[in-house]
Amino acid sequence: MPYALKYGLFVALDKPDDIKALMKKDLKSAIGKSIKFVAAKNYKVGGRVLDLFIATDTPNDFVTFLGKKGATVASGEAVIDKSGSKPTVIVTKSTGGLTAKVITTIVPLVDNSMAGSVEGAPNVPEMVKRSHEQARKEGKLDWEFKPTDEIVHRMAMVTMESGEYQKFAGAFNGFAQKYHLADAKKVPVDIWSSLVNGLAKSGYVKGIIPNAGDPDQFILAFKGSDGKPVREKALAEAMKSLEKFVAHAANYMDKVVNEIAKGGGGKTWAFWSGTGAQDAAKREAQGGVVLEGSVGSWFDAVWDFKALTGVENLALWAALSEMYAQKAAEYYSSFSFVGYLGPGATRDQSVFNKIEQPTLLAVLDKKKTVPAPKIKWFVVDCNRNPANGRWEPTNNPSASFGNRGAALGEITKRYGS
Repeated sequence: MPYALKYGLFVALDKPDDIKALMKKDLKSAIGKSIKFVAAKNYKVGGRVLDLFIATDTPNDFVTFLGKKGATVASGEAVIDKSGSKPTVIVTKSTGGLTAKVITTIVPLVDNSMAGSVEGAPNVPEMVKRSHEQARKEGKLDWEFKPTDEIVHRMAMVTMESGEYQKFAGAFNGFAQKYHLADAKKVPVDIWSSLVNGLAKSGYVKGIIPNAGDPDQFILAFKGSDGKPVREKALAEAMKSLEKFVAHAANYMDKVVNEIAKGGGGKTWAFWSGTGAQDAAKREAQGGVVLEGSVGSWFDAVWDFKALTGVENLALWAALSEMYAQKAAEYYSSFSFVGYLGPGATRDQSVFNKIEQPTLLAVLDKKKTVPAPKIKWFVVDCNRNPANGRWEPTNNPSASFGNRGAALGEITKRYGS
């Protein structure tokens, strides 16, 4: 259908009220019809900041132009339903830097006589649960079950409307500001989608993961015939499904290192294991690199994805830790390594023992250019909480030790094995 706000006219207009009037006119004329649209936030024009919802047959032209202007842009398809108390723009498909939920909030800003809505979708946890139940009925191992691309896509779209996604987006934007990453200011829809897709496809559920004597402590790796760790099969399969997400994280890890180098920041690269060690590393290795202080900070407010995907989170942290160790080896000559240990660090099946350390040594061995790295080790100060019997960090300075063996000996002396 012909629209009043054509691309050539739009780029020439410099009065926000004129743009808004034409957007409103086009929405009115499309009531009861299916449309293609472009939505945008923070488009600067005529000295004002304007949010846009444009019905158009040429969305690509608008998307390219608005992106160059610094706006956050999305495009998609919608139906303008006239059966309710007021016309409602129902978003049926969307891609780009805005979630469907955010797009619907722009509609009434353009025309307050209209509402915005998102096409209904299934409950994600229930959908995953039913999928796993069906796989079991068919006699399949859960980790072998692979949801179809259609189901996974729908799952990713649903989770983007959740409060968890909004927390992730906020943490990601905080990360972008901390490291002055101008190219990372937009909401990270692609990263979230690749993460949720990877977790959902992994089938990494508790019932099929070997435990290490404790139902909540999983086996990460076994000792192979050559004495080197061999990744546990279910974990290895789950980590493969996260390769696309990890590639995103690795790209941003490089940006973090470059930004720290430009700013003259700390020269330490920190590893940690055990209770209180993560916070100690972030606090005491200030200015240096810590996984949870860099790309791991994306998850500051979202640690448990099980409710969204039906699988365990361990594959995510194992995959991120492996990437972190690989990057440590790549930047070996630029950093000194430090390690922080707390109660629980003596466990054989820890991420450091079975994921990070073997990966770091394997990469360095492959390069054949440097010996095994020297790591300065610290033991975190903790007290036992008499109310629940758990060790809790005191936030006192950590004690330094010359080698890991001495630090682990101190852990056993203070906190038991």
